[in-house]
Amino acid sequence: MRAAVVVLSVVGVVLAGCGSDSPDPWAEGDVPAAGGNTESCLSGAVLDVPAGWQAKRPESSSASGKDFRLDLECEIGTGTFSDGELKVYKGSGDPEPREVLRDTIDAGYEHTDVDIRDATIGGFPGAEATWRVGDYIDRAFVVRTGANLAVLVLVDRADQDNYEKSILPVYLLAKKSIRS
Repeated sequence: MRAAVVVLSVVGVVLAGCGSDSPDPWAEGDVPAAGGNTESCLSGAVLDVPAGWQAKRPESSSASGKDFRLDLECEIGTGTFSDGELKVYKGSGDPEPREVLRDTIDAGYEHTDVDIRDATIGGFPGAEATWRVGDYIDRAFVVRTGANLAVLVLVDRADQDNYEKSILPVYLLAKKSIRS
């Protein structure tokens, strides 16, 4: 049976200092209402997008792990650099969700504080991770759906001031709304 893997990642959130002023990597918050979705640029899965954010097909890019390959299919953003951006990768293979997260994290820069948890996301079995790269906090999820699909969604360019008010709600909406 072919399996789909969907990965959503929050990458590149700058942390200013340590202690209680740093955002909680596992923070939850208010989930905005959907204003659109990723149907225009992603097949095999759909993520909702809040009002003011647009999903568009980007120039190509790819990433891979031991048993999978991911190709950039969709970018979700406002056009404002400091708001950050979700990047949705689609691919193939039959890896376990934790394997996709581990390979994705290991392929990046020097990282610390990696925490991977099993999760049910959008009704699909999967995994979610948080980790740090220097002064940045990253977050991702992976789920398996019924199609041969792998999607990696990276949130780039969100500074600490915008993490909880801008990109985290978009991540949480995608996490809540993912469907095949």
